[in-house]
Amino acid sequence: MTPVAASFGLLPPNPIRKPMQLLLILASLLAPADESADQQYHRDLVDLASKCTELDLDDQAEITRNWAATQRADQIDLYIPISKSTTLSENAPQLVKFWHERFLEIRSQYAERLFNNAVAICSEDPGRAYKLLYQTLRENPNHMQALTALELDTQSNVKVTKPGVIHSRTTWPARTYWRLESRYFVIDTNKSREAAEHIHAELVALEAAWKQVFYSYWADPTALAKRLEGEDVSLAKHRNATRKHRIIVFDTRSQYASFLDSKGSNATASLGLYDDKSQTSYFFIDDLDTHDTWLHEVTHQFFQERGPGVLNIGRNQNTMLVEGIAMYMESLREVSGHITLGGWESNRLQFARYYRLNGQFHMPAKDLMALGMSEIQGHQSQGEIYYEAAGLVHSLMNSESVKASELRSNLIEVISGIYHGKDTAQDLATTVAPWDWIEENYVPFLVVSDQDVSNLDSGTPIRNLVLAQSPVTDDSLKIIGKYKDLNWLDLTYSNVTDDGVQHLSSLSNIRKISFEGTKISNSSAGILSNFPDLIELDFSNTPISDDAVAQITRKTKLEVLYLTGTKITDEGLNKLASLRNLEVLDVRKTNVSDAAVEQLMKMLPKLQR
Repeated sequence: MTPVAASFGLLPPNPIRKPMQLLLILASLLAPADESADQQYHRDLVDLASKCTELDLDDQAEITRNWAATQRADQIDLYIPISKSTTLSENAPQLVKFWHERFLEIRSQYAERLFNNAVAICSEDPGRAYKLLYQTLRENPNHMQALTALELDTQSNVKVTKPGVIHSRTTWPARTYWRLESRYFVIDTNKSREAAEHIHAELVALEAAWKQVFYSYWADPTALAKRLEGEDVSLAKHRNATRKHRIIVFDTRSQYASFLDSKGSNATASLGLYDDKSQTSYFFIDDLDTHDTWLHEVTHQFFQERGPGVLNIGRNQNTMLVEGIAMYMESLREVSGHITLGGWESNRLQFARYYRLNGQFHMPAKDLMALGMSEIQGHQSQGEIYYEAAGLVHSLMNSESVKASELRSNLIEVISGIYHGKDTAQDLATTVAPWDWIEENYVPFLVVSDQDVSNLDSGTPIRNLVLAQSPVTDDSLKIIGKYKDLNWLDLTYSNVTDDGVQHLSSLSNIRKISFEGTKISNSSAGILSNFPDLIELDFSNTPISDDAVAQITRKTKLEVLYLTGTKITDEGLNKLASLRNLEVLDVRKTNVSDAAVEQLMKMLPKLQR
């Protein structure tokens, strides 16, 4: 055997080997007798990554290490077929070819075990079997039996054209817009072909995730077993579940708003919407990042169009449960065929944590679910209500309780009842968990630990991070300092110190940051020089004094400044006159005089006390 091939555990064709050499090679490939399929799979990948490192194949080592997804208790793990990352150029070096062969071999063997497991449990647990089949295809995208069972095509069925007719709904002129049509979607856009393809890729991942999580809602419980036995039957429970979903995407926000206005819609200020009457989702692609809105509205579309088709869902009660599950699907992240849903870093959870743990807003779950659509639309705390609902649904979908699987299953049952028009305001308590239990478990669910932060995937895009009222320490800041896209960081009453704050020096995109109630001192004010676009700063209830003001006054873009309960005096306050953009200043519980405040307000006309 050649040394290269041997290093990867491969057996080249027609080798000349001594018997003892062959035995040693085979022994190295065999797993211990008591090792599970998952354990063997992960061990094989770890071993392969180590060998790549030994051979200076750093890129291949990273691909291998990252392939076996890390599973977390606060997330749902799902999978979709993928093949791009496994393609290899014919001109690749021989070492890389050996790695690639072994990499595919490990995955193929694991795929077969996954498929066999799916077959074994299909009759008893079709939902779990369905997920295993998707995982099978992630490891082996060409597994024909899995493809057939899931009703997936073996080849791409995406077709992109420029229709030669005026668009029937938007009146776009002929050949000025693109139409992407695939098995489950028709996407029309006057933006670009690339935009249509980008949105389609996002929605394909969403569709796969939605179908796996909500299998019991849309699927015939006996159909998967029949398909695995060779019967040509549809998996769908409802007739309309196989129809194509229509998506219309405008080039700009103004075009989107004008179209909705022409239809008499009051949602012109929205970032996207699903219209259940026309069974169409409407979006735009502008400078704004509207990715989460796509996921949110198309989730509504899936439930509506793949279910019984009852209109006015959640109109009288449970509106926020319907919205909460759509907000939960906004948390979807997909990397190399591995999908996660949930996670403490989910964007909606940051706002839920901010309002609940900081004591800004709370509505008991019982009252929240009793709200109807009209009550929410006119509510003075509409935004806070949405975040509370998002947090509650996250806590039920990703509970770390011993009953986590049961809670999730029962919640899906309630959602199904809502979309069948058979719900009451009490369903969450009677089917999922008592109101008291939901309330008691919600706050602990929101609290973040150092261990939670350490579980973050370095590739996860994070713009907002609220660690308020959580026992995180400087250890967490070492990790958070690597997320250079952060816009908002709330460390209110956490356990961070001056030493930890220094790890945030690379966060040049920070616009809002709170150190309220932390163990920092004047020395931490120096970090502000690294935040050129800072517009909101909170030093409340820290020992910050006049000595820190010099750093604060350099933040000329500041609009909001909280110095409540600090040691600032009139001398320091007077220096804030250089902050010409300051609109909000809180200096309660300080030694600042009313006269000094009045004088500052005269100098800063935008300032509100």
